[in-house]
Amino acid sequence: MSKLSIVYRAYPLVSKKTLIKFSDKTEMMKVCLSSLKKSLDYSGVNFDFTFISDNCSVDQVDLVRRYFDGQENSYNEILLSGSGNCETFRLQIEQACKSASEYVLILEDDYYISLADVAINLEAFEVCEIDYSTFFYPADADPAFGNMRCELVDLMDDVTAIELPSTTLTFFARRKTLIEDKSLFLTFSDGNHDSSL
Repeated sequence: MSKLSIVYRAYPLVSKKTLIKFSDKTEMMKVCLSSLKKSLDYSGVNFDFTFISDNCSVDQVDLVRRYFDGQENSYNEILLSGSGNCETFRLQIEQACKSASEYVLILEDDYYISLADVAINLEAFEVCEIDYSTFFYPADADPAFGNMRCELVDLMDDVTAIELPSTTLTFFARRKTLIEDKSLFLTFSDGNHDSSL
């Protein structure tokens, strides 16, 4: 059984707000998938990977397959033809809750993952009483910019986290807790804004 289930979703266009300019979505996906693969290799975690493609091009689907299909870890794909952000997020939550892994990573296609991110997040679950984490620092958490109430928390030696009342749509979770909170996450599919999750 895998320790981590990754449910990754992608669509064929470049995100509205990117920190780095990419020539196209395939280039963006290559950079982000490469970072994920390196972080998974670094962590040494046994994982399974589900790819939800929302109308991705053949090149984009092939790119994901090159990184994760045929590896020692289980690979599954769901090919959709334009279902949209709300529906694919609902499907991600459903797939994550059905997994057999203790931990899940709900992942969007435009996130760069640092080398130790997977290992640090999984270690935090092992030694701390947390149910959700993310490697993404939302701008709303910066008191100079946003209004989100947050607090610094020492999780482990050399690891300080920021406790936030909300999450992005990319996050790690204890599968057991995600199942308990599933109805809350599914409100996004009904039009609830992601910042209220």
